[in-house]
Amino acid sequence: MHELKLNKNHDLELKGNSIARFTSEQTQQRTSQLALCVMKTNEGEAFIDNTHGIPWTKKILGLAVQNLDVATRIIRKKMQEVDGVQKVVKVELQPNLRKRTMNGVVVLLNEQGKLARVEY
Repeated sequence: MHELKLNKNHDLELKGNSIARFTSEQTQQRTSQLALCVMKTNEGEAFIDNTHGIPWTKKILGLAVQNLDVATRIIRKKMQEVDGVQKVVKVELQPNLRKRTMNGVVVLLNEQGKLARVEY
């Protein structure tokens, strides 16, 4: 496991003078970070893999609130593809029509049997 750790500002986390990496015991945090990176990436934005991320602008933004089940299915499918995820336990979307924003929670079960929670 050699993934780099990100801090709360989504910048590289430092450990002394080195860049911090996940240890084999930090599977829960690793799964959460990988899922959050997918949630915060618009599909097509990553030049190395244009399928990485959520199709926010192509398929989700603009959906009527009564069609959020479509968005939930898309997010669930993308979360299932995250490395180390065994099962998507929960996808909850929380639209705020007044502020024109959408927050949510995703709960994932990783391959080690630990739950990882992602809020976005």
